[in-house]
Amino acid sequence: MEPSQVIKLLAEIGIILLLFEVGLNTDIRQLAKSGWQALFIAVSGFLWPFVFGFSLSHWLFERSLLESLFIGGTLTATSIGITIRVLTDLKRQHSHEAQVVLGAAVIDDILGVVLLAVLYDFFAGWRNQHRQCPTSHRFDRHVLCFGTAVC
Repeated sequence: MEPSQVIKLLAEIGIILLLFEVGLNTDIRQLAKSGWQALFIAVSGFLWPFVFGFSLSHWLFERSLLESLFIGGTLTATSIGITIRVLTDLKRQHSHEAQVVLGAAVIDDILGVVLLAVLYDFFAGWRNQHRQCPTSHRFDRHVLCFGTAVC
């Protein structure tokens, strides 16, 4: 095993342990109380990076539509583990503000994963059909599913 592989393995184990610790220390009832505030922050934190990432890559860097959608989608991810670790170090992990931030990060990550899964499925279907233009009823179905997941 090369040193870079060992470091990668240790990093992955560290992330898993950190997220496990976050899950153990999270109070779901308190997290649910943050409700609308967390939802608003999450949707904003999802839409702005997606829109800017897509817009810049598509119009400024002239990337393809699908490629630009993927770039926008990858920019929506947050780092729950690091956020909670910082709040824990500051001994603020159970404050109302921390619960709003955690709730927003969870919702934001769910939206990002759903978006990337839909884009991947769409791209795989488009690629299998060998179409020149990725517009079809399949695209409409994915937009409908994504819109439902966001709402």
